[in-house]
Amino acid sequence: MRKVYLLVLFMMCIAASFPVYAKMLSTTCVEVITPVTMHKTNEDSSLNHKVPKRDPFELSCYLVGNANTIFLSANKVVSVEVEIENLTTGDYASYYDQISTTTLLLPLSGTGYYRISVTLSDGVNFYGEFDL
Repeated sequence: MRKVYLLVLFMMCIAASFPVYAKMLSTTCVEVITPVTMHKTNEDSSLNHKVPKRDPFELSCYLVGNANTIFLSANKVVSVEVEIENLTTGDYASYYDQISTTTLLLPLSGTGYYRISVTLSDGVNFYGEFDL
């Protein structure tokens, strides 16, 4: 009978420690997710006499600071060239891939001030700048 009480007491101590452990994990694993504003480069409107698209292209870019990673996604599937340049150190990376509603993950080389350029297969350019 005494063993049962000790076992119950031990189980209660373990159960009581779970919330403390979970809180500790949640504070140490917090990711800093920052949206990066992407700007569309100006096009010469005199050359563009098309009717506006019904479903315009939308590009989402997020920076996960603790993981040194960029997340890119879009509302359509499109082939892109992505160029990432660290303006502080001069590091440069170029990627060719497809962006869609699923996320494209791109690593960053370290701290500094970055510029990201995204060129779509139809020639439209987007850019954004951020500090890591």
